[in-house]
Amino acid sequence: MIASGPPRQEAGFAFPLTLFALTVMALLTAALAGVTSAELESGRLWEWDRRALYAAEAGVEHQLFQLKRDRLAGPVGLVSLGGTPLDVRYVVGLAPAGPGGICTADPGADESWWEVTSRGQLWQGASLVHERRVTALVEIRYAVLVPLHVTVCRWSLD
Repeated sequence: MIASGPPRQEAGFAFPLTLFALTVMALLTAALAGVTSAELESGRLWEWDRRALYAAEAGVEHQLFQLKRDRLAGPVGLVSLGGTPLDVRYVVGLAPAGPGGICTADPGADESWWEVTSRGQLWQGASLVHERRVTALVEIRYAVLVPLHVTVCRWSLD
């Protein structure tokens, strides 16, 4: 009588090979999921950083606009821009900088020097989730209370 079926040396070889292939595929899938998750988190943090920086820059520009309109303007303070799901805000501080031609040397000019500090913030509910700061040293030249020239001497990001 002739035996049918696989030879005895190959009996049961397909099952371990299938288990090995499934294990390798599961490990590759887990690695891919980890990389994808890390990329998503990195992208989210980059987006938050960009939004906070833009808000801080908007705060500096808002303050410069106020100073060009009124030489004696105070600090802009807190401005909320709204947004979903994050509330975007900027908080602007203003301090006079010392005289002496910080940007340009023209002793006869009617000038004002200001240090403008703006913090762009992202809030989620009552929690601050991200913040960027921009500091600008600015010289504004006036002619009879009308701004003639605005020079940003220093612009630094924190």
